[in-house]
Amino acid sequence: MRTASLCMLMAGGLLFAGCTQADGPPRVAVNGQVTLDGKPLDDALLRFVPKADARGSCVLLQAGQFAIEPTDGPSPGDFDVVVTPNAPDAEQAFERIRSGQRDPLKARSVPASYQKPGRLTATVTADGSNEFRFELTSR
Repeated sequence: MRTASLCMLMAGGLLFAGCTQADGPPRVAVNGQVTLDGKPLDDALLRFVPKADARGSCVLLQAGQFAIEPTDGPSPGDFDVVVTPNAPDAEQAFERIRSGQRDPLKARSVPASYQKPGRLTATVTADGSNEFRFELTSR
């Protein structure tokens, strides 16, 4: 049990280590919205994954909105954008089970095609507004 917990912590650290980097090109601010079937997506992680020599970044969505300051934002370049669901804590999962939801851990809250590179893309510029809107669909 203890080894499994340590492995999970290390994996989480690697995930967030890929979100920011200390060296490389300058970063810029990005912001925008993410919807799923027209509704703001919540409980998800949005990642800007560089396609080439750029610095990636990530942010948690709050009511479908995201904003990353220049200190943590991606550098200018082309990115795949990946959206992955956050697992709720145990209390949230039990509440969902009690309310009759069939998927209490929200494993399918973000369709699998958006959880890997290639479906969503973004071009971040050094002098642009870098405001993005990603409209996901469950179909």
